[in-house]
Formats: sequence, C-alpha cells, structure tokens
Amino acid sequence: MNYKLLITLAALALIIASCTKDEMDNETRHATSLLTPVQLTLTMPDADNPATRAAFEVTDPTKPFKLKATWRTDETMVLILFQGDNANWKTNCIVRQFKIPASANGQTKADLSEAVGTVDLSTFNPAQNIKYVVVSGGNFNIINNMINLGNGVSTALTDDLTIDQEWYYGQLFLMTFLTRVQETPFPTGALQLSGKLEWLTAVLAVQFEIDPAADLLMEGDKYMNVYLQGKGEKYPQLYDPVLRTVGSLRINYSSGIQFTGSGSKKLSGALDSRGFRYFHIPADDAANGVEIRSTSLFLNVPYAAPVGRMSGVFCGSFNSTTPILPGYCYGVKIKVTLGEDGKPVFTRVAGGA
Repeated sequence: MNYKLLITLAALALIIASCTKDEMDNETRHATSLLTPVQLTLTMPDADNPATRAAFEVTDPTKPFKLKATWRTDETMVLILFQGDNANWKTNCIVRQFKIPASANGQTKADLSEAVGTVDLSTFNPAQNIKYVVVSGGNFNIINNMINLGNGVSTALTDDLTIDQEWYYGQLFLMTFLTRVQETPFPTGALQLSGKLEWLTAVLAVQFEIDPAADLLMEGDKYMNVYLQGKGEKYPQLYDPVLRTVGSLRINYSSGIQFTGSGSKKLSGALDSRGFRYFHIPADDAANGVEIRSTSLFLNVPYAAPVGRMSGVFCGSFNSTTPILPGYCYGVKIKVTLGEDGKPVFTRVAGGA
C-alpha cells in the first residue's frame, strides 16, 4: 500500500492496515501449515530376499548366493508425492531426497520421519488425496524423474571389494527397489506415509576358477563386462517408478568392472576370496516384455577375441525354464585357462542359473 496515502488518510489507513495485517497473519499461518512434517515408515521385503542394496554381505561362505542386506547410514532415498492421474504425475509432483539415518541400521522396519523432515505442499490441492512412492536414490535421475537401471555401467576395480560400496565403486550399487503407489488424504497435521519395498532388479554371481598361469595382469582402462543378449529382445534403461513402465530400451544389457592402473591388477584382484564377482542384472518383467530367462550370457574381457560388437566370449544360455525374479541371486561358474596363444580362455562349467 502507498506510504503517502497512509499518511494523508490516517483513519482509513489504520483500518486498512489492520485488515491487511489480519490477511497476512492468515497467509502466514496457511503457509506454515503447508510446510508439513512427514512421518514415513518403510518395511523391507520378505526376510529370505535381499532388502535394500545397502550393506550387502555373504553371511555363510557355503551359500554364496544368499546375500544379506540391511540399511546403511547415508543411503540415498527418494520420496515422490503427487496428485491426480498417475499417467500425468510429473505435471505436479514433489521429489524429496533424503539419507538413511544411523538409527535405521540393521532394522527391517525403520522410522525415517526425522530424515525426511518436512515438505512444502503449497502447490497441492487440499481437496485432493496425495499419492506417493519411495524409490532407491543412488540411481534416480532427478532431471527426468526416472530410475536409471544402469545398463552399460561399469564399476572401477579397487582394493576394497565389498559388495555395497558407494556410487561407481560398488558391485551392486545399482540394485534397485521401490514401493507401490499408495494414496492418503491431504493431511491436517503430519503427512502419514508407510510402505513395503520391492526389488526391481536381480543379482548374477559369477564365480571364476582361474588357472594360476592364466591370471594375467589386466591392462589399464580395460573392461570386463557381463552382457546379456536375447533374440531381438531389448532391456530396460530408464524406468518410471509410478507407472512401472520402461522409459527407454537398449538391445543389450551389460554390467561390469573397469580395470585401472595400467596393468597393475590381475583378474583375481577383482574377486573375493571365493572367486566371486557380483553383477546387477534386470529381472523378468512381463508387463514390459522383458524376459531375461531366454537370453545368452557373454563375457567381454581383456585379451579375449570378441565374437561381435558388444558381445565377447559366449558363456552359455540361461535356463529358459528358470525365471529371473527381482531380488534373487543367480550364479554361473567360469573356468579360466591359458590358451596356446598366451591369452586366457573363458569357459562356462556345470552349474548356474
């Protein structure tokens, strides 16, 4: 309001000022109420399946395919809130990233309210319900609000071979989980949310039996990738966490490790004490036409003569009668011997998925 007018029309100005103050107070109270505290409780999947990608470990050396997974401090998570039709969820959504607190370590059901904090609901309609989903955050693309399933991503080889290292260094850092879309009334107090996580990806455990003579130094900037190839099938790259649909596809699916340091690492240096290396892979997804069970496994490794572009050494096919289920671990065994040309030969032996 014009300051000179307030001075000239003092009595009227006092009345107007009083009304304006009331309106401002109401607006302030309204804005404060829209900065809403979130109370979020998440439950892990069933106990016999991995629960999150965090803190993977083998608890029984005789059961290398049974991985235990628990919460890990500072694991990134993403809470998505939206209103209206699921198909148009990106037109009015709130994306809130947060970290798993230390208080959740080792739990299967965790209260993450303090970690999430508050959200600003001022862009939402108080007369409509709120829908929500929670997804893993390490591979969430906040630019297009899609999950990046990591097709073609390699991890650097380091001396620390734990399964669950941070982004770029971990073997299973792109294991993906999310909740189903749920719906709750617009809150009058705290926003009460809960959900049960479900796996979206699976694990492939590759065990290498290496002849000492074939355990050669891997030259710097080389890659060892696991490739999945099918008969004209395509594999998911980007995934919509609300619609549960594939946003983009690639013909091949790969997951691997990068040998760094100009020949300072041997193949055995990329494996654990039992000769295993773990890779994240897609799982069967009938709704999106993805059937991993009908694919073939290739190994693209340094020194090996490639069979074709993005293929490598053929190491056999998956059992076509065995579905590749989300959250499960499947295994193959590869024998490595030294060929007559002085290069390693990779052959799949009995066992596997």
